[in-house]
Amino acid sequence: MADFYWKVFDKEIIGLVKEGKIGFEFLIIPVLLCLFIMTSFFISKGYIKARRFIQCLSFLILGIIFLQCLCISKDTTIGIKNLFFGEFTQAFANLWFPFTILLFVFFFGRKIYCFWICPLGFVQDLTGKANIYKKKRNLGFIISIILTISMGLAILLTLPSIFEVGALLGFFTFIVLLLTIIYPAKEFSKLKYLILLFWIILAIFVKIPGPWCVIGKANLKYSAIISFLCVILASIIIPRIWCKYICPDGGLFQLIGKRKKDEEKEANLLD
Repeated sequence: MADFYWKVFDKEIIGLVKEGKIGFEFLIIPVLLCLFIMTSFFISKGYIKARRFIQCLSFLILGIIFLQCLCISKDTTIGIKNLFFGEFTQAFANLWFPFTILLFVFFFGRKIYCFWICPLGFVQDLTGKANIYKKKRNLGFIISIILTISMGLAILLTLPSIFEVGALLGFFTFIVLLLTIIYPAKEFSKLKYLILLFWIILAIFVKIPGPWCVIGKANLKYSAIISFLCVILASIIIPRIWCKYICPDGGLFQLIGKRKKDEEKEANLLD
């Protein structure tokens, strides 16, 4: 069976850096999406339709055309590390996009990214519509079994790298998914801050793929694929379960983003 390592991420920088030159083709797209979103707030009466349109557009551009992984907290950490070591070109490529998004989040709230741009959030929205947990109470138990089997499969595929730091974090993700399905307490949402801390530390020393890497096709490895499928299955039971309990970017956005009264109802999906 093929050997596998969680800490395999071949592309550290989010920008297109070739021979010391930075390509802005990808970097400018998310900024335009943010501007488009703000415009939609003012000119669109059909809020849901506008949001769905931009979600589809974002998924098309980021997930299909550019095939780019968006890891805000990881890229920010790597960019700061690049600055520390004097790698200014790579630092700019890593920090330009995250800082732009963080500015939008600071002034307009986290939903401008989580609810409008994030491709993984969009996929969870789609699977969340299949929520039949209220009709079939044993569905949570069934999906918990599926997640456990998936974790066992991941262990088999990762041997002998099972004790790699990145692998352990991946298995922790599975455990959190199981716990939140079996006992969906609101207090579990605080776990995202702990995971954010882990992610920052591991971004410095270990290269780690996440479930969003499957959408961006930045790292089609066993870990990313299996964790992505587990997140999708779990989101059938608890809508946006990744956003609520695990997403390190969500933890970062919640720390710096303003909480607006008009987004309280929508933000309940994440809290």
